[in-house]
Amino acid sequence: MVLAGVYILVAVGLALVMGTTDLLNLAHADFYMLGAMVAAEIYTVAHYGNQLNWLLGILIALIIAGAFGGLCYWLVFKPVGNDFLAVLVTSLAVGMILVQGSILVFGEKDIFLQNPIPGTLSIFAAQITLLKIVVVVLALATMMGLFLLLKTKVGKAMRAIGENPINPVAALLQGVDAGRIFLISMIIGCGLAGATGGIVIALFGADPHMGEYILLKVLLIVMVGGFGSIKGAILVGFVMGMAESLGYHFVGPNYIIILLAIVGLLTYLRPAGLFGRVPEI
Repeated sequence: MVLAGVYILVAVGLALVMGTTDLLNLAHADFYMLGAMVAAEIYTVAHYGNQLNWLLGILIALIIAGAFGGLCYWLVFKPVGNDFLAVLVTSLAVGMILVQGSILVFGEKDIFLQNPIPGTLSIFAAQITLLKIVVVVLALATMMGLFLLLKTKVGKAMRAIGENPINPVAALLQGVDAGRIFLISMIIGCGLAGATGGIVIALFGADPHMGEYILLKVLLIVMVGGFGSIKGAILVGFVMGMAESLGYHFVGPNYIIILLAIVGLLTYLRPAGLFGRVPEI
């Protein structure tokens, strides 16, 4: 369940950016890494108690990852425009800069934190750690915050732009500032990835390469769910997370072959994904 929550939050952030800006940002998972490294550093240096340090780290991770995401859009992606290959190459460069910058600032060592919420809870004779329960609750609260945001005026503008990010004539005629919405979408999507990294550090720790570990899976989730589809990212992220957790338990390491075969079949049958559209190249 925890793994599914991680996949959902990171994939939803990428789907939001893609659905609004039509940019396939391959550096997106590195904002997840950035959030984890920032939150781990805050957890280590702050002196408010383990629980408050962790929550403060999540908040600051969200802010910094979102700010860096907005800065990257303004300085890098906006000048590149809608050239698909240029965006891919540029986003790879951004990801490399984030990784090397994190190594320079935080070091290359793995960071593991003391459990901020010790203890277990017995549910139907199964022992579940309180930390995992809190992580799931925080992930759900983050998703609820995103959905509430999407119901605001800014969220409606995002959906209007998302109807045709390349040429949003209808949205422009309604007075929507496309450039501003693109920037806000990037801030929210990257901030969501950063907050996710901050949430999971208590379980998985943090290291400068952790974004690379989930990038492919997040791309597969977005691809199968549908480019730019938030509900597709939620559904496929949940299924993939649960399949990975249960598959390894019942099938062993070979579960990944079965999972990739299913992904390949779904991609063949529905190239645009379950709920999305094929991005314009």
